[in-house]
Amino acid sequence: MRIGLDLGTSTVRLVEGRKLAVLAQPNLLLQDQHFPDVLAGGETARKMVGRTALHWSECRPVVRSRLGSPQAARLLIKPMMEQAGGWRRFGRPRVMVATPLSSSPTERQAVADLLRQMGIKDVEGVATPLAAALGAVAAGHEPPPLVLVMGASVTEVALVSRGLVVSDFLQLGGQTLDQALVVHLRREHGLEVSLEAAEEVKRSVGSADPAHDGLTCRVYGRELESRLPHSVVLTGEQVRAVLAPPLSEVLRLVREVLDRTPPAMSTDVLQRGLTLTGGAAQLIGLDSYLARETGLPVQLAEEPENAVVRGTLGEFAA
Repeated sequence: MRIGLDLGTSTVRLVEGRKLAVLAQPNLLLQDQHFPDVLAGGETARKMVGRTALHWSECRPVVRSRLGSPQAARLLIKPMMEQAGGWRRFGRPRVMVATPLSSSPTERQAVADLLRQMGIKDVEGVATPLAAALGAVAAGHEPPPLVLVMGASVTEVALVSRGLVVSDFLQLGGQTLDQALVVHLRREHGLEVSLEAAEEVKRSVGSADPAHDGLTCRVYGRELESRLPHSVVLTGEQVRAVLAPPLSEVLRLVREVLDRTPPAMSTDVLQRGLTLTGGAAQLIGLDSYLARETGLPVQLAEEPENAVVRGTLGEFAA
């Protein structure tokens, strides 16, 4: 039995080789500070954020795609493993884990040790951008030569040809965009909002393309001066201006990888372009923005949020 695992900062994803259905749970547990009890986890915990008693605390088992709390990670991952198809009945699975470029050997070993403590002895790793390239296309098709993975906390870009040829990463992702909106609303509008509210603004009217500047949305929070509930209206143009600085850093990362592209691969890159994967890559207009600035064809992968975890299974046959 084969299982692929993607320990994302925002979401933990798992795919089982026979069913190929992706299981996803928010990377979140709620715990009682007075007792060592987990009150809720995954999607249940996400729905309760901001609506719990003061003695309940949030725990992120995975921090920047690394194990923050091995014990908490076990509580989140083990039920997903069991849900994948009763793996204990079929013997110990072979697990392939997506490994971020930024992770150290010690951090990779910590993940392997955690899985082995759960009874999984066969654990391997595959670089996240390589998994993304394999998962961005249907089985049997050639992976794209240039892939971008934009997750919640890290963006990775890689040139791929039977492995990673050139690759680089940036500690910036979807949560960076959300935080930029939180700071803007606080500084310019005197409104305090949660990261979840900022993420909803990003999804509603956030864009990297001026074509969507006319969109508007109302965001709710607490006025800093009065400390009372309040709301303001943001336009797509305002949101795009807030997102522009971090997106320019993503563009810089792409250009740096392109600058190191071997001449022999230039034709393939020019013809097939850049493929976007990762949940944060679904930002409206990101593909057209990067295409305009690089001169390359840019396309968003089908189910970009699942490309990495699906690609871990592709690595078994690669």
